[in-house]
Amino acid sequence: MECVLGRKLAEHEIVVHKDGNALNDNPENLLLTDAAGSTRFHRYREGRPSFYTVDSLQYKVCPKCFIAKDPRTEFHQVKGKPNNYCRVCWNQKQKDFYRRRKVAKV
Repeated sequence: MECVLGRKLAEHEIVVHKDGNALNDNPENLLLTDAAGSTRFHRYREGRPSFYTVDSLQYKVCPKCFIAKDPRTEFHQVKGKPNNYCRVCWNQKQKDFYRRRKVAKV
């Protein structure tokens, strides 16, 4: 991961293998995160609930960025219901979709 980034990893940074195989060092398989992000990622991979309750507030974990956010305000709404992706990841997904669609038409 240091070769991909072109710098040394900071003390708080952790590299996670997305497919769980520690021998697969393909750059697309690596995810740079911190300790909390690593925990969220592994909890998600193990099939633990994507909703968490903290101080009577319910949070949902985005499957792309693995960050727990309030589903009422931080998730993209589809027909009045929260989508699986947070607003940031949904917007990026839409941009990528239309960019690929535009390239395919040319």
